[in-house]
Order: sequence, then C-alpha cells, then structure tokens
Amino acid sequence: METNQKSKKFQKNLIWILLLFIMIFLAMYVGYKLFLPNKSDGPIQTGTTSGAGGLDTPKPPTSTELNILDPSPVYAGEDFSISLEKDNEMFNKSFFIDNVKICMGRKICKTKIATTGIHKLKICIDNMDLCGEIKVAVINRAIQNDSKTQIKDVPIIEKPTSIKDVKEQKRNNDFDDDGTIDESDNCPKRKGSKSNNGCPEINLKGNNTFTIGQVNKIKVEYEDPRPNDQIKWTGNELLIFTSRIGKEVEISSEIVGKYRINLEITNSQDGLQINGSNVFHVQISNSRLESELMNLAEYGNNARLGVKQFDNRRKKSEEFLEKCFNGNISLKKLTSSGISSTKNFSIFKDELLSVKRTIDTQIQNITVTDITYEENSGKIQSFKYRLN
Repeated sequence: METNQKSKKFQKNLIWILLLFIMIFLAMYVGYKLFLPNKSDGPIQTGTTSGAGGLDTPKPPTSTELNILDPSPVYAGEDFSISLEKDNEMFNKSFFIDNVKICMGRKICKTKIATTGIHKLKICIDNMDLCGEIKVAVINRAIQNDSKTQIKDVPIIEKPTSIKDVKEQKRNNDFDDDGTIDESDNCPKRKGSKSNNGCPEINLKGNNTFTIGQVNKIKVEYEDPRPNDQIKWTGNELLIFTSRIGKEVEISSEIVGKYRINLEITNSQDGLQINGSNVFHVQISNSRLESELMNLAEYGNNARLGVKQFDNRRKKSEEFLEKCFNGNISLKKLTSSGISSTKNFSIFKDELLSVKRTIDTQIQNITVTDITYEENSGKIQSFKYRLN
C-alpha cells in the first residue's frame, strides 16, 4: 500500500516537472518574438518595398545591379558557377551560355563548358527586359602553369545603366568580333566576312580539271574551324567519292563532263550551318580516246571473223563515247598535207565499223589531237584525228 502511494506521488511530480519545462520554453519563444530586432529594420530594407497591408515585397533590381561575377579561371569540362555580384534571391532568373538557356533559378547556376575559347555568360531577370553579360576565356587546365601561354584579356561588355541602354547594347553586340553585329550576322558565334553576312567563306582546294582515271584530292579551307565541325560532301552520281565526310575527299569519274560538288559544314554547339560548292571538269586524255575509237575500228577489221570479243568491246566503247560527246560532234581528218575533210561523228563511226574493209584497208592506228570541250556541259565538242 505504501509502495503504491509513493509511485503515484512520483508520477505527479514528473507531470509538474514536464509542465514547468513547457512553460519555460513558451516564455523563451514569446521573448524571442517580442524583443529580437526585426531583420527588415536594417540596411537590407533597400531590397524590399512596402506593399498593400504593410507586407514587404521584393524591390525590382536596376540594370546597374545586373553585373555578373567573373568566374575566371574557367577550365574546359570542369564545373563552375554563374551568379550576380549583387544577388537578389527574390527574383527568378534565366542563365545562358552563348545565348542558349542552360538553367533557371533564383541564385546561382552550376554548369560546365566543354570547348575552349571565348564564351558569353548572360543572366536575365524573368519577365523583365533586364540582362547582364560577360565574356570569359575557357582554357585547358593543362596550360594553366605554362608561363609561355598568354591568355588575352577578355573584353567585358559595358554595364548597362537603363533598359534603353540594354536594348541599345543588344543591337550593337558583336559576339564573335568579326565586324558584323549580331543582328546582321548569320553566324554570330563564328568569325566570318562582311561580304558573306558574318559567316566563314569556304574555299575548295584541288585541281579544277582532271582526266578520266585520275584521282583528284579536294580539301576545304574556312575561317575559324572547330574540332567538332561536321563536314558532308555531295555531288553528281557520275562522281566517285572515296569518302563523303571530313575536310579532305578524293573524287574520280569515268565520264567526261563538268560536275558540281557541294559541301555542308554544321556544328550543333554554336548553330553553324554554311554551304559551299565548286565545279570540276573531267576531261579525257588523247590516248584514252584513241583506245575507245580503236575498239570500233577493230570490230570493222575483224567482223568477218565473227570474233565475239570485238563485238563486246564495240558495244562498251559506243556507250562510253555517247556519254562523253555533246551530241553529233564535228571531226577533222588530218593527212600529210593537212586537214582533208570535216565530218560529224556518226559518219566517222560508220567508217570505223565498216565490215567491207580488206586486209589492205584495215585501220592499224588512230591518232587524236586538239580535243575541245563544250563550255557549259564540259562534253567533247570536237577533235582532230589521223588514220594509219
């Protein structure tokens, strides 16, 4: 009985102790709220304005506050942060690298840039025409301790002082420093020429004229190439490409004519898309034309023998010559005394294929000189020949 009374008394005392602690905690909380100074009473009040009902609302920043904190040095492929020097976390912001939005938030943006070179960082206050910009040099960490490597000073865009100045700045920006402002620059992130609307001019290096059987190597050159540029080549189906990708390609053809080669250079990182083209003339050597004509003559020389191989050669040579000639071309026969006659090719071909020749009148050799080509198509227009 005595034990139960002691237990009840202990429980009662424990309850009073707990109530006492709760009262002390409530007193401390009320004192904290009543006597601790309000944080909005100090200098921080400059970032807010009093709204309806006495509530504090964020004060819109001015353009002079949109100064981006320089994150240099920035190393390729490594994380860094983009933020404002005087940040107001009450406003939503958009963060850009080279005019491409990469993230949104109220304070900072952690990101990385894969390629070296000059890149533009920009922060804009959402729903306001206010932006801050800065250019930074992105370098490889491997060269940071190289005393011989000098990184040129990165020009910082002048700090805007008003919305009007921001708009004017946008109109006069030249991100790639090529002399063509961004508004008129078709390639704003790549150096180019004014005559090509700010884009790099494409120059194709190679022999503009080559003969059947030769391989012509063509190389493209242009200003400010990047390692991740994608280069694709296209051309007439009669052209043979060893490859259609890369800065250098090799082409050949088995048919006489002029053929246009096109290429497209693209880069998904900076939005580059430029095109170039050039015309190449495939000609025929005197010896190759002589060989094709002799296939016709040998058919006439040996038609009475009925040898099938001469007929097969004749068919292939006729098809080949039809593709290389510009219609019924004009020919000039040469003799020891000079030009003896002028005739079209159809008549000359009939003479070569004639089965009426005897052993004494067989054609043993054909010599071709002075091949000319039609200006537009590049096909054979005329030539001189001599029969032996």
